[in-house]
Amino acid sequence: MPYIPFTEEQKITANSVELADFLRMRGEKLERAGREYKLIYYDNSGKHDSIQVHSSAEIKVADTKVKKKIE
Repeated sequence: MPYIPFTEEQKITANSVELADFLRMRGEKLERAGREYKLIYYDNSGKHDSIQVHSSAEIKVADTKVKKKIE
């Protein structure tokens, strides 16, 4: 994947977005699970919920944390 340069303004905008709201706006299905959300998606093997949105700055895929903050 090629490097994509972002302006400081784009970084600030991206970091201020609430991730759960953004995903819902794009039509993704989220289910509340305590203080976080699970992203619900389907493929040939069935329903999946292994992606968790913890906050606007962090998601968890299976057992791996991924920070959203763009620097």
